[in-house]
Amino acid sequence: MQQAIKKSEKIASFELARVIALVAIISIHCQLFMDYGYIDEEPWLNFITNQAARFAVPLFFLIAGYLIYPKLNAAPYKTAKDYCIPLMVIWLVWSIIHLLLPFNLGVVAEQGYLVERQGYWQYLMQAPLNSLFEGGLVHLWFIPSLAIAVLMIAWFVDNKCRRLIIPFAAIIYVYGLIAGSYGVITEVATPIFTRMVLSLAS
Repeated sequence: MQQAIKKSEKIASFELARVIALVAIISIHCQLFMDYGYIDEEPWLNFITNQAARFAVPLFFLIAGYLIYPKLNAAPYKTAKDYCIPLMVIWLVWSIIHLLLPFNLGVVAEQGYLVERQGYWQYLMQAPLNSLFEGGLVHLWFIPSLAIAVLMIAWFVDNKCRRLIIPFAAIIYVYGLIAGSYGVITEVATPIFTRMVLSLAS
């Protein structure tokens, strides 16, 4: 009974963490504080809250990893397959819909469907590898990142080198920072957006 209570409390804490992370993600996308906290004509309150909310996706990844690891430890590749395939189906359907669905109906009405879509397709082809990872529209970029992370853990577990997971994650995280947040200083580039790299490290 005591173990059941502890388990319930642990799950409740995860749910609370998820709610907080969801609010953080909403604040990023809605830019809730864009019209407040200006200093020298710059929305500093929005800048600060935007950066402070960046914990959200890594937190989701940590919770997912914590919950799936026991199954991964017991049957790594089967668990990875069962976990990743439904996620990638969602990602694929989302990508196809947004590859085909026009954004600007005015352009469609005036110049036709293909003219409207070709502009977006050309934009995706400017960075084809990144587009392949992100899909037809960027909002579900975390799905392939999560799937790759699960497959990576399955590989480490299957090859009996679990102790290397954290050092490997740390290397990826440092690389993501060097090529992302500090890219202006380091001039290091990466073929995919570093948010995917950083999420992998989570």
